[in-house]
Amino acid sequence: MCGITGVFRASGVDARPVAAMTRALAHRGPDEEGIGTWPHPNGAPVACVLGVRRLAICDVSGGQQPTHDETGRVQIVLNGEVYNHRQLRDELV
Repeated sequence: MCGITGVFRASGVDARPVAAMTRALAHRGPDEEGIGTWPHPNGAPVACVLGVRRLAICDVSGGQQPTHDETGRVQIVLNGEVYNHRQLRDELV
């Protein structure tokens, strides 16, 4: 089971505590660690820091997190379990 951490503050956030929280969840997802920071629109150093520990059981290549859309403006960490992935794959193929 993956682990997700994060902090958001209007006055800015230090990424180091989120990195420490994320490392503390290594037992939840030993396969990968990712930390994402997003700038504050008002010029503060960082508005949001998200961390994720990933457990790759049935994994696809390119599953690193945080992940983002093609512009890089929208970013996310998630627990990416899709329990009916085999059925969905059959339907989509």
